[in-house]
Amino acid sequence: MNPKEDDMKKLLAVLMVLSVATVANAGLVITGVPTESLQPSDTVVLGLYSDGLSLDPAGLINSEGVYLVPTGPGTLDISQAVNTVTGTIMDADWTDAVGDIFIDLGLSGNPIPNIPQGDVVTGIVFHCDGPEGVSLVVVGDASGVVHATAVINQIPEPMTLGLLGIGGLFLRRRK
Repeated sequence: MNPKEDDMKKLLAVLMVLSVATVANAGLVITGVPTESLQPSDTVVLGLYSDGLSLDPAGLINSEGVYLVPTGPGTLDISQAVNTVTGTIMDADWTDAVGDIFIDLGLSGNPIPNIPQGDVVTGIVFHCDGPEGVSLVVVGDASGVVHATAVINQIPEPMTLGLLGIGGLFLRRRK
């Protein structure tokens, strides 16, 4: 399987997940998402925050964690991330082959109890790898319920924009 097919499959999976209506209107929020666009090689520190309300008000989820799923040209580094609920430092064992991060919320039971209000995970580093937007989605591991979404916009570095502009001027001059 080539990388483009893998990217398309990930994008299709995210779109399918986003199209499913969520059960919970409250729960987790992705923090640290920049409002301005990033340039290649920029980094930003992300986290998950709980508003203290139930992730599962209807009692439908029987899960102990969530996945943070990135889609687009960027990578997540959890080598310094701390899960404040369980008190553990996350490591490579928490990621799968396509870069999704599993976050053990340290909860069990049916329905799942509320997560205390505050930070759930801190110190997730996002590395900007290209000039496209990256979607981040927090999905329940067993339920498929979308708890949070965010988009990080990335722009080409200034040199690339300059070269594109000069190329456009040469094309215009030829005509």
